[in-house]
Amino acid sequence: MTEQTIEERLEQINEEAELYLKKIGAKIKQPEHVDRILSISYDVMKSLGYEECGENAFILHQQAYFLQQELNYHKSRMDWCDSTLAYFIANYSTDDKFVKRDEKAAKLAINNTAVKSLLKMFYTAKTYVTHLERLSERTEKMANSYEQLQFSRRKLTIN
Repeated sequence: MTEQTIEERLEQINEEAELYLKKIGAKIKQPEHVDRILSISYDVMKSLGYEECGENAFILHQQAYFLQQELNYHKSRMDWCDSTLAYFIANYSTDDKFVKRDEKAAKLAINNTAVKSLLKMFYTAKTYVTHLERLSERTEKMANSYEQLQFSRRKLTIN
């Protein structure tokens, strides 16, 4: 049996996590028509009926779930990289305890391709997390706004 690279090991862990999410029914694909809903102008939104508002709310709730799923994926990558870096630092760093962890990792990366790969994967995931952090929450709030609009439109058609 050949030894796995850092990238291969992380990919294996990701595949196992994906299978688990599918098994418990928690994995979804990105919903369709999100771009159309997010780019609706105010004038078009004013003309939407209550059914369209409900459909848009549903799609945006799905999108919020999808974004949270993506955020969790990248956070788990960061966590794995971070704990694996801690292992390398604990076992291979010769610096004293007063040297910061990031500096130890950077120094190890000079001669260790696994640590270099870990740092690259960690900072890539961190960049994605930074971009995704508030999107799920904001999308959920937009979906709630559509639900409120749907409710008010429904009241108008009943009266």
